[in-house]
Amino acid sequence: MMYIPPVKESPPQDIDEEYHCVDIITEPPALTRVCPCAYKTKPILPEPTETYCLQFRSIPLKTVRSRVITIRNVSSISAKITTAVRRWSRVHKKTINIDKWASDVEEPGIVIECAASQRILSPCGQVYITVSVYADCWGLYHDQVLIKIDHLDALVLDVWIEVVGPPLHFPLQGLNQDDDTPAVLWMSKSDPQHALHVSNTSRCSVNIHTYLINEHEYPQDELPFRLYIRFYDVLPRTCPCVPATDSGSYIEDSEKESSSVYVEMDTDIELFLARDYGTQDHAFYTVEPKEFTIDENSSAAPLVTLSNEPDPQPSCGILMRILPIGKTRGPNWYRPEPPPLIVRLMAIPRSPKLLVLPTKLHIQICALDLPANDILRIRKHIRVMNTGSGRLQTYAVTEKPWCLRIPQEQCFAKCIGSGLGSQTLDLVLFPGSSTEVAVEVALVTKDMWPKPGEVYDSYKKDTAELKFFDEQNIFLMSMPLHLNVEFPKLQVEPSKIDFGYVMDGDYRKTYFTLMQTSSTITMEVAIECCGDKEYRIWPPRLTLAPRTRERVYVQFISRWQLWPAECTVHIRALTTAGVWCMTVVTLHAQSTLDRATHLPAHDYTDDSRLSTH
Repeated sequence: MMYIPPVKESPPQDIDEEYHCVDIITEPPALTRVCPCAYKTKPILPEPTETYCLQFRSIPLKTVRSRVITIRNVSSISAKITTAVRRWSRVHKKTINIDKWASDVEEPGIVIECAASQRILSPCGQVYITVSVYADCWGLYHDQVLIKIDHLDALVLDVWIEVVGPPLHFPLQGLNQDDDTPAVLWMSKSDPQHALHVSNTSRCSVNIHTYLINEHEYPQDELPFRLYIRFYDVLPRTCPCVPATDSGSYIEDSEKESSSVYVEMDTDIELFLARDYGTQDHAFYTVEPKEFTIDENSSAAPLVTLSNEPDPQPSCGILMRILPIGKTRGPNWYRPEPPPLIVRLMAIPRSPKLLVLPTKLHIQICALDLPANDILRIRKHIRVMNTGSGRLQTYAVTEKPWCLRIPQEQCFAKCIGSGLGSQTLDLVLFPGSSTEVAVEVALVTKDMWPKPGEVYDSYKKDTAELKFFDEQNIFLMSMPLHLNVEFPKLQVEPSKIDFGYVMDGDYRKTYFTLMQTSSTITMEVAIECCGDKEYRIWPPRLTLAPRTRERVYVQFISRWQLWPAECTVHIRALTTAGVWCMTVVTLHAQSTLDRATHLPAHDYTDDSRLSTH
């Protein structure tokens, strides 16, 4: 209110009269008077004209939303203020979960927290009361917040909460993708079947009805609403007064009386009025089962199959109607039917591509390493990869002595385990995946080793192919498998030594050269002299590096006898393979008493082991 003074009248324009500049006001101005005790009396809340109410609309699932209430004290005295929630008050629990509210939620799926900024309402001050809500299940909820101020009646605020959000989650969407964005299931002719994994993340069991639709090509084709139709089987009605859903009890009673009951199923129609998501079409895809139930905190995986139509529609989808079952209402809460969900089905051309690394396999082994009277299995691993965009179903074929195995994943050494391999191996590879295959060759020692005294080649080579075919027996690729078995030979030069006539008591000394033909291994050989004792050999053992030569020294000390002195030097590998990896040197000399054959004692070799004295 503002005071407006009265307008003063202009004095008369009479110069003869005396002018007075003082005005006398007989009535005070119309001002509002305030009583001095107004701020010292008991505070009074204004009379409410409407019910106090807080509304939380369209709150997403698992999201905290808050509203702030401001209470002002216009009196000159302080008061204590307390708050409380009538039904679903939050009780803090210790948890290691990142979402600190999740462990505090109990039935029916909501929690409310009411917190004041301070407990004392100061004179001419104000207090902020924050009301926060959190829900993990969709629905409508009603609660009350009580605000108590000393010396005043309790203030009751109604809290209405609307929680929205789909109860289903598809792993195709990922963790960070918005639930409002439709999940996309990619299909192809090479992989026509896929399991659609869906989880029920709410605390309410739901029944799912599926409808196959074709999405509109243009937005202007969308109608305000559309009626969807679903046919399903039901038990026949036993009488007009018994509904079809209750006919099962009659059938069960009949089965108890008779051992065989034949029932023809009836077909009912379900009409679903919803927003226009697209026209119904079952020509390109099928979903099995068409109706299924998902309990709370569980999952399901209906099977989606792409038909063999030549031109599948790229913009099809699955419309999922979600019907809550079980307890859907309670005191001050209610769960309506949530909006349906869409899963888009995208059919694209996909083609697999086979890649095998390495491109060829080479195994080389020395025959001396084969175990006697046993089988040696040699394995090498190859990586079979599908670098294309489609599912690859193939099988690999090889021939003896090769076979194929899958290594055991639990063993870091990639052991194969017991059992024999196979010449055929089936493989299924998804796009961008790979698997490891063990290619094994089995060498039977008795079949590989030559017979004693047999002339053999230095190498035995075998070449096979590992071929890959698709599920329609179309050849994809092949890789060569090379097996190279080396058979070392012991060679001597010369192979015969003849000392001629040696006078009794004289000696002769010479050597022969020993060589092994292997280019990969170091061979231990044993040298043994079989024959007259007048011959001496050094050394009795030798270590021959790959493709090296060593000297073996021979000494003959003449002892007169009528017949010639002969000896055979056997040189063989110092393993069980020495029965075939061997060679011989023959020695010959004739003792005589003819002094004409006498020669002075002299050593023409570089050996110091065999003494001339």
